[in-house]
Amino acid sequence: MLYSEKGFIEIQNDDYFFNIGLIENYEQVIKEWDDPDPNKVPGIPAKNTFKQNGNVVPFIAYAILNKNKLANKIYYDIRLVKPNGEISQNKMEELKIKVNPVTVRLMYRANQIYGWGFDETDQKGKYKVIIVIYDTETFKKTIELIFTLE
Repeated sequence: MLYSEKGFIEIQNDDYFFNIGLIENYEQVIKEWDDPDPNKVPGIPAKNTFKQNGNVVPFIAYAILNKNKLANKIYYDIRLVKPNGEISQNKMEELKIKVNPVTVRLMYRANQIYGWGFDETDQKGKYKVIIVIYDTETFKKTIELIFTLE
């Protein structure tokens, strides 16, 4: 399992490159990735501390480095572990990262995004976002991103 308390992690092998970050304002980030400014590269404003009455959304950007992997579909499963160790019932499986054709070595964002909204009733403390990324062949990685809800 790969682990980060920074709210951000990079994963790379010979076939794939992933940037995964916990973000709050997902609408703005999606807009920047879907309609990029030609004068700058879109980023991932990842953070590891969030406030109640806000959102926590894992944002996944990827590139395919091996042209032989262009046909693969890539998915992810996601779940949230609360500070008391309880696994949130709000989890998703088989979210699509890549299902459409892409170009080798260009960065794209995941097709489907899922996150959580928090309010004043949610427990403060350290949460874990567990993400399992996998393709239709043999690639599989588990990532744990830690964040604090204040």
